Amino acid sequence: MEAIENSRSGHKRSLNKPLKRAKPVKVDLTPMVDLGFLLIAFFMLTTVLGEQKGMDYAQQKSIDSTAVSECRVMNVLIDSMERIFVYKGTEYKNLEVSSFDRENGIRQLILANGKKIATGCVPGKDGKKADMICLLKFLPGAKFKSVVDILDEMGITGTKIYAIQDVQDEEIAAVNERTKLLAEK
Repeated sequence: MEAIENSRSGHKRSLNKPLKRAKPVKVDLTPMVDLGFLLIAFFMLTTVLGEQKGMDYAQQKSIDSTAVSECRVMNVLIDSMERIFVYKGTEYKNLEVSSFDRENGIRQLILANGKKIATGCVPGKDGKKADMICLLKFLPGAKFKSVVDILDEMGITGTKIYAIQDVQDEEIAAVNERTKLLAEK
């Protein structure tokens, strides 16, 4: 690094001598760049080598999930023609057919099933009434409008617990059977 020199020493200059120009000061920033990289490397290493705060995968396997009674679960399947197939629990055979109609559609089924669950299902561990769990599943070819409509229905009916899941092969077979029965009528 260059030294900064001051040419003025306090002596009086004579008027006959020309004034000397001061040399421009040059500052070498190489040590500052080295220091910056050292600091960056230090902080990167200390954050990576720090204690892991996330959950361990081995611990995740050991945690038991909360069991849910079948009476709380309502499955909603929507096809490409915006028909809604509903079944409760794990019984694929009892498919009810509905629509997005306001008076006699899915909204009324959700509200009725929510009341039935609140009175008929076993309360949770904390003694509170059981909430309905609504599983939303979309058959191949389902429209995005159907996704938005059913999510709106979840908000309108006040359903607290709902999730979008993949449809299973057994459910597709049950829907196909039900649509064949509807076509024969």
